[in-house]
Amino acid sequence: MSLDIPEPERYVLPPTSHAPNSPRPVLVYRDVLPTPRTKEVAREFIESPMDGPDRQVLGPL
Repeated sequence: MSLDIPEPERYVLPPTSHAPNSPRPVLVYRDVLPTPRTKEVAREFIESPMDGPDRQVLGPL
């Protein structure tokens, strides 16, 4: 089975007086939550164990 997983969007934020700049970008993963997209389904997905059989690792942590 082939999964069509898009690359995350990457944003490097400039430093401000309240938040120093970090060399790491902010990553935005779109369309990664399972459907239907309800609060209950999202909570179950986020709180499930990372090593569960239904989880897909999208990249290095």
